[in-house]
Amino acid sequence: MNNRISMATGLLFVFIFQTIIFSPCLASGAEIAAGEAHTVGLKSDGTVAATGSNDYGQCDVNDWSGIIHVAAGDNHTIGLRANGTVVATGLNDIGQCSVTEWTGITQVAAGARHTVVLKSDGTVGAVGLNYDGQVEVSGWTGIIQVSAGTYHTIGLKSDGTVVAVGGDTRDYGQCDVSGWTNIIQVCAAYYHTLGLRSDGTVVWAGKNWYGQCYFPLPQWTGITQVSTSYSHTVGLKSDGTVVATGQNNYGQCNVSGWSDIVYIATGAEYTVGLRSDGTVVSAGSDNDGRWEAKVWFLGVGPSVAAGTQHSVYLKPDGTVTATGRNDSGQCDLSGWSGITQVSAGFSYILGLRSDGTVAAVGSNDRGQCNIGGWLGIRQTAACHFHTLGLKSDGTVVTVGSNDNGQRSNVDGVWSGIKQVCGSQCHTVGLKSDGTVVAVGSNGYGQCNVSGWTGITHVTAYGLHTIGLKSDGTVVAVGMNNYGQCDVGNWGVTSSACVSRKLKAASTVCKSLTSCFIKSIKDPAGVSLKDCIGKPMKNFEKGWENAEKAAAKKDQECSSAVKELVLEYICWKLDGIKEQIYSGIDPNDKKAVNLAIALVKAVNTRCSSLLSAESAYAKKPGDPKKAEKKTKAKSKADIKFQKAYDKALSKGASYSGPAYDDLITMMDNLVNNARNGI
Repeated sequence: MNNRISMATGLLFVFIFQTIIFSPCLASGAEIAAGEAHTVGLKSDGTVAATGSNDYGQCDVNDWSGIIHVAAGDNHTIGLRANGTVVATGLNDIGQCSVTEWTGITQVAAGARHTVVLKSDGTVGAVGLNYDGQVEVSGWTGIIQVSAGTYHTIGLKSDGTVVAVGGDTRDYGQCDVSGWTNIIQVCAAYYHTLGLRSDGTVVWAGKNWYGQCYFPLPQWTGITQVSTSYSHTVGLKSDGTVVATGQNNYGQCNVSGWSDIVYIATGAEYTVGLRSDGTVVSAGSDNDGRWEAKVWFLGVGPSVAAGTQHSVYLKPDGTVTATGRNDSGQCDLSGWSGITQVSAGFSYILGLRSDGTVAAVGSNDRGQCNIGGWLGIRQTAACHFHTLGLKSDGTVVTVGSNDNGQRSNVDGVWSGIKQVCGSQCHTVGLKSDGTVVAVGSNGYGQCNVSGWTGITHVTAYGLHTIGLKSDGTVVAVGMNNYGQCDVGNWGVTSSACVSRKLKAASTVCKSLTSCFIKSIKDPAGVSLKDCIGKPMKNFEKGWENAEKAAAKKDQECSSAVKELVLEYICWKLDGIKEQIYSGIDPNDKKAVNLAIALVKAVNTRCSSLLSAESAYAKKPGDPKKAEKKTKAKSKADIKFQKAYDKALSKGASYSGPAYDDLITMMDNLVNNARNGI
């Protein structure tokens, strides 16, 4: 019964605004990179694999070849070819993928929305967002490594000193590196920078909000590589083990058991490690399928499985050993090789080979080991007396006992499946759309899963079934004689708290309007930092009241961080404002007035939509609330359309984002706010 998904690490919420990411801190020989919600892997043959979010084509790397290094930004991916040229794919709204003219490049790095390259002569080039001066690197010389953060860029010089640019409007000390010496690697993230010293210790500059810059000794000694995200840092030690510090709400720091690691990379709320045998291990959130990187590389990492009275160990070289009860020969595994996954049933063991075939040994009294003809399998589950095989096309094959109907209407019927599991008497399948199917004994309702949605993992044992939802909550059905299904409050956040925080967020949009207008009239004199620095009493008060109210009722509140919510909304709205401003002639009064009108309309619509989300969040799922939210959005859309048409009717020249583009940008901001809070 080994295919039991752990629920423990999935119960906390991830704050989506914190997922503004940064390239991994590229070092020589790097072969994996973690972006905001995608993972990139460089194969030994120079081709590249990518998995996870592909909203902007950031995973469209199948045709790349001759690649020697990769880097991943927020929503774009960079590849360095052996001939010194660069390729890029993904979001290119600020020119971060405009890299085709570069030659003689020796290293690439990707920030949230900018790209940095190191040239063979020690100089540096950069393209993309420059609002904070993060691409102003033209004067750098003698550089041997570069790292790109969200708003700043770091360069390591050949003498072990460090240079930095950026953070002009968001200065939290992340560029205060002028006194560093004996540095052998640099790593830039959100509002902090790391430097790895030649003695294997780590120095830092900037903000330490989550303890991501806490490096206690002796744990943080003998470090050979560091990688950091906005809230956690991972260090690779000389013995191939890994240490981590910082926020661990999704288990992204659960790396203590890793070994034989040769390279590490960090995403927003996850960590990946590359083993010497070419396999990948992962920890943390798997929201976009970014852990699918585990199947990219030949070879496997060690894993274990437990049967009823026997234990199985999958070695890194693909061989398997077992110990315990062996009355059915279930531990006779001496001839197995090329195994990538093991699964243990009552008195038998399954091994999934790298070619998609399956091996089985042990008791076959119910036909549970009759898997000789299976092909294209990507996951197996040994379920007491019956066996499940999930195929790469999402269908399922089964063998073994069917005395409780646990195999009925599965073979050739189930489709779109991404995970299977089962107990002695029932079988469960998780579909790619987040719904769940189940067959078999249902005496205690353990198969009553037809109403489940938004599920990311399932597990079945005994006479009950558990599902982990994408929002971090848990559902369960089946026997509850010991309270094993009493999971209703797990991961549940106070709806009133969420509603109040969304309402507080809505006030930010209107509070920015007057400052944005000033910045359009005087772009050199007013910066985003000035706008954020303005007192936002309604936001502060609303946020604090939300948390106080939840605390009084002993309820969980949204784990979103107030400062980062404010920063995110301001940054996103400022980005829209800048794109509008870039589409006008600043010397044309009519054009300036047009930009002001559009900015007012954008801020008003975002505020209205967040207010509507706030009202709906009081009773999420309520049809009446949903209808009111739909009407509120329609009203806001009509109002914005009128304002947009009126602004453009004045005859001023405008080449900025069109109506549909502005709607998309605003909707993304609001949706991320809703999901994050």
